[in-house]
Amino acid sequence: MNLLSRIAAAALAAAAALQVHAAKPIPTPPTPPRAVATFESIGLYWTPPANPGAAGCTVQYRRSADTDWKQGLAMWFDARNNECRGSLVQLAPGTNYVVQLGMPGQAPSVQLNAATWINDTALWPVAKTVEVQSSAQTLAITEGGTPAGYVVYVPAANGGGTIDVANGADYALTISAPYVIVRGLTLKGAKVDGVRLLAGAHDVVIEGADISGWGSYRTTLANGQQVGNDTRPAFAARRWRGSSAWCSSATASTTRAMAPTAGRSAIRSGRRASPSITAAATT
Repeated sequence: MNLLSRIAAAALAAAAALQVHAAKPIPTPPTPPRAVATFESIGLYWTPPANPGAAGCTVQYRRSADTDWKQGLAMWFDARNNECRGSLVQLAPGTNYVVQLGMPGQAPSVQLNAATWINDTALWPVAKTVEVQSSAQTLAITEGGTPAGYVVYVPAANGGGTIDVANGADYALTISAPYVIVRGLTLKGAKVDGVRLLAGAHDVVIEGADISGWGSYRTTLANGQQVGNDTRPAFAARRWRGSSAWCSSATASTTRAMAPTAGRSAIRSGRRASPSITAAATT
């Protein structure tokens, strides 16, 4: 083999070795855990140092003022993005918590602090109050606040606050702004969802609402009841990271078929609240 042949063979071998090396998966480095809190729950997200398998990532937590740890439900591992995800539920509002996460069979390896929201929204800072007139069109909320002051939407003093789209629009209410409180509205007749959170909505509270008559239907029975064509939630959100919402004291009254939306949720039942009233938080 002459010199040129030897150089060519070495180059081919080096290229092959490079291709084999490039084909090896690059492990995802562990990242700090992240918490998304609502009134009575905390969503948890963590990229562990390795795949924990079916056991998932371990969780233990306690109030900051306590010393005894409680075991949380193991976090599910999503191999698509190498992330463990889970929730702590039935927590105390307005409380600081310490959370530790780890690999199964090992001591916890990371710790974070998180605080649930204060229960009484009347104590929250308010930047602006908007009175909502009754309408037959979808109410689209595009103006929100900041952590220093929420924008609050309430029924107009003249007896307004009823949005009845009469099966003429997909949603009775859409929200695409952060730091919003919607209080005491009546939302009727949406073809799809009573309330839909869009991109840009986070730190949203729906309270004291009456949501009824949403979802499509295929027929009306002799007694006037409408038979559902599909199952839709009264309250739904597009899936995007970093969103949080909460639904409080909502009344659901409908004869159409309905079911909870997929994804993580923070819910507190109201007077006749249905499981279909689902406030989607971070997914």
